[in-house]
Amino acid sequence: MTPLAAVVLIGLLATQAVEWVAEVLNLRSLRRDPPPGFEDVYPPDRYARSQDYTRAKTKFGFVSSAVGLGVLVGFWFLGGFGTLDIWCRGWGFGPVTTGTLFLGTLFFLKQLLGIPSPGTPRFAWRPNSASTEPRSKHFCWIV
Repeated sequence: MTPLAAVVLIGLLATQAVEWVAEVLNLRSLRRDPPPGFEDVYPPDRYARSQDYTRAKTKFGFVSSAVGLGVLVGFWFLGGFGTLDIWCRGWGFGPVTTGTLFLGTLFFLKQLLGIPSPGTPRFAWRPNSASTEPRSKHFCWIV
């Protein structure tokens, strides 16, 4: 590993660590009850539900970011960037088009990682007959 690669790897790991520490601190600051004086604005049961959602979303974010970092480091150390560079240069385009093809392919591959597996629900409808909110507010988008 070259010194530059080591610096980049340490930077990636340090950035991930700082983000995780920030998320842990945010999780520790969540409370089930609304702050004093806020009970009239936000019902306590809905506030508690929103805090539960924030906890679940943050915990899922830990897994998601760890997998993303693992894929990035794996792609890097298995020679994926070099292989992709050779493939893009093989088309014989100029440097700007080759660079655009390289970045576009990376973007496409990253988007493929975000596609849910077959059978994963894309959204769920949660009706609430007493609600006065527009119907679109009842959709909980997962993706």
